Amino acid sequence: MLKPWAQAFAYQATNFETTPTGSPGAEFTGGNNTNGAAVAWGGGALGFEGQLLTVEWFSGTSTNTDTRSLIDVLIDPAGGTSYSATPLVSGLLAGFGGGVATSWRRVVLPVRIPAGAALGLQARSRTTGRSHVAVLKVFGG
Repeated sequence: MLKPWAQAFAYQATNFETTPTGSPGAEFTGGNNTNGAAVAWGGGALGFEGQLLTVEWFSGTSTNTDTRSLIDVLIDPAGGTSYSATPLVSGLLAGFGGGVATSWRRVVLPVRIPAGAALGLQARSRTTGRSHVAVLKVFGG
């Protein structure tokens, strides 16, 4: 029998704000067919080794007509913001084309994230100024 979330983890780290004053996770903006600035995920350096990563992201603001973007999850094994040239997760699709900007997407990925590492986010958008929100959760132990 299959059970959802049957795995048991001793530790969890997230950038989800339980009482958000704005967006519930990290906000970042894509460039016009170029990578936008990398943004720290907001959860700090991990105090444990992660074995499971969930990423939930919002497709973007509705101010532009084309909401398509690609999102990368970045990693700095040393815990700072000097992210590796190779993303931890690359090419998550956000947006669905003209004007659709109210959809969340979610992936669950079994990846190893070393203790002490920090995560970041960046986007590459079809239009200038497309902003996104992402909530990350890392499970380990």
